[in-house]
Amino acid sequence: MKAISFWKKLLFTLFGCLIFLAILEFGLRIGGQIFLSLQEHRNEISLKQKDSCRILCLGESTTALGGNYSYPRQLEKILNQSKDINKKFTVINKGIPAINTGLLLLQLQDNLDKYKPDIVITMIGINDKLGEIRNKEDNYFTSFRVYKLAKFIYSSLSNKGHKPKDVQDIAVALSDAQLESLQVMEKDLKKKIESNPQEYELYTDLGICYLDQGKYFESEKSLKQAVAMNPKSMRAYFELGVCLQKQGKYQESEKVFVRAIEISEDNWMPYVQLSACYRSQRKYEQSRQILEEAIEKHPEVHWLFSELGMVCKEQGKTEQAKLFLQKAIELNQKKDHVWPYIELGRLYRSEGRNDEAKEMIKQAILIDPKNKWAKFETDGFNSNQVRLESNSPVTAYNYQKIAKMIADRGIRHLCVQYPMRKVSDLERILKSYRKNIVFIDNKLVLKEAVEKDGYKEYFTDRFAGDFGHCTAKGNRLLAENIAKFIIDIMD
Repeated sequence: MKAISFWKKLLFTLFGCLIFLAILEFGLRIGGQIFLSLQEHRNEISLKQKDSCRILCLGESTTALGGNYSYPRQLEKILNQSKDINKKFTVINKGIPAINTGLLLLQLQDNLDKYKPDIVITMIGINDKLGEIRNKEDNYFTSFRVYKLAKFIYSSLSNKGHKPKDVQDIAVALSDAQLESLQVMEKDLKKKIESNPQEYELYTDLGICYLDQGKYFESEKSLKQAVAMNPKSMRAYFELGVCLQKQGKYQESEKVFVRAIEISEDNWMPYVQLSACYRSQRKYEQSRQILEEAIEKHPEVHWLFSELGMVCKEQGKTEQAKLFLQKAIELNQKKDHVWPYIELGRLYRSEGRNDEAKEMIKQAILIDPKNKWAKFETDGFNSNQVRLESNSPVTAYNYQKIAKMIADRGIRHLCVQYPMRKVSDLERILKSYRKNIVFIDNKLVLKEAVEKDGYKEYFTDRFAGDFGHCTAKGNRLLAENIAKFIIDIMD
């Protein structure tokens, strides 16, 4: 009877999971239909404008998303507000999340017949499969929205890495043995405090024990007790700052780390954590200032250069970031610090330097075979390789078909390259159709902006490795850049 009961429970569990997935799939499909219906409603409104130049934008989520702040919507506003040209414009947004060039090709004839555009803008290819040329979805399972959602989440994790908020915050799941050891330590420290309640170091140790278990409230309380008992304890202040930082209490954490530095200027650790705290709030100049001050005192400490490399990377200052990360690796004679290798590997990978990237990740794994972020990067070379390939055979084949169909109809074609990528790759695969195509490079304009204001000002994620979905501000830059080319060809 027990066996039957067990199998019944298992069947009910599996049935429940299937029902949940079915409901999720239904919800995603309904949500997708609502999104596309709203998009089409906006397009229909735009179509009502008479005697306007009609522009059709084709793409995936990088084109579709953003609502009124998507690049097609902003492009329409910019063109219609321009004083450089006396003409009205209608911009149709036919971006569809997760679509590939094969499906875009299948839909192209219908879209051209329906919208009768004067100009077609394409920014496409990021969702293509490497090494396969198909005009349909891969198989039955890949057509499910749940599958695509899971794939997108995995892709985001692989590239974005859920990277820790600071260089020391490596979130590793505790094993049963580790958790049990910490619980025993907790009980032991509590007993010692009962016997010697005036010993502030015991409160510090207990706070660290709580912190290692993820008990932030208890940790903060214990560490604040230690600080109150000994206001000159750098160790207590430092651990309290880490605890507050992990809770996202950045402003409070800043003050604590500043106090830790005042107590012990010769200790480099609070400088690193204070910089990481500033970095989490995008206070990059303050991060650089505190690190440069620390490097003057401790030019031999690789952690400082590693953190400075991270600051430059988030600012979009790639070349500086690489130099500082290389310096951190050079100084790390013991080879006990994996993060410079991982971050340098990510930078190489974003530039398409996959061999050098793999070597960096390989070194990281040799240092720490259990490091899950290094494993994420290793897996990413397989699962997301296509995202970093500029000339996928799939993209080349389908893009050429799309360009030919547009050219055969006598429609002007604006071929837009993704931000942060070289337009020369598109020029090479579409060289047979150059006479009808205007190639638009977005790399320079976005790179300069990112270097000035930071990556997060212009992108919400890093799903493609070297770029992601644009913020409203990022889409604005794309739209402004594209508008210049349109105005030029309309003169």
